[in-house]
Amino acid sequence: MNKPVYFLIDCSDAMCGGRGEAVNALMDGVVKRVVPEILEQKNPDLNVKFKVWGFSGDRTIKEQVRASVEEFPLLWKPISGDVFVGGAPTGAAIQAVIQDIEGGVRGDIDPDALPPVIILISDGEPTGTNPTYDEVMECAVKGGSKEVPQFRRAIRVAIGMNVSEEGRNSLKKFGRLSKVMEERGFSAYYDFPAQSEALFESMAHIIVPLICPISPY
Repeated sequence: MNKPVYFLIDCSDAMCGGRGEAVNALMDGVVKRVVPEILEQKNPDLNVKFKVWGFSGDRTIKEQVRASVEEFPLLWKPISGDVFVGGAPTGAAIQAVIQDIEGGVRGDIDPDALPPVIILISDGEPTGTNPTYDEVMECAVKGGSKEVPQFRRAIRVAIGMNVSEEGRNSLKKFGRLSKVMEERGFSAYYDFPAQSEALFESMAHIIVPLICPISPY
């Protein structure tokens, strides 16, 4: 069974400085805490792949890493400060993930793939208009004209980097967990760095059960 885990990282100029440093600290936590817990599961039937994408400018989506969970610690490199430039085309970034979930340009949907995990890391202030953040989130509305079932069923977690109240409310629209995980007290939104110490543990305890499923979603 294939399980894609997407990290969508806002690389706009608003993320330069402290927010960018926080992004790298968070991803360091993924390497040191999340990856070891995944590997401890020792499930030979589960093929986990991390896909880390940065987005900035008008519509620039750049893949930082695409690797198995085993390879990820070797391939991940901190994002340098000069990468954080331009606007935040969050809608286009989410749309790119949707297209990837649906098989990319070939349209080859993996029938054996489990619902993906998508983690959005941002200050919650999208600037892109083609499509807008709100427009692309319509793909998550069940029964809507733009519904994309693979995206609607995806586990979506947002992490706010030193956000305003408006940014926090914006990011909370993105989140979606299974009912089982909600009942167990997990959250689909986290503030960083205010919850930095707890966040690393939460990241591991959220991601690991999702990629090593304990129940249908």
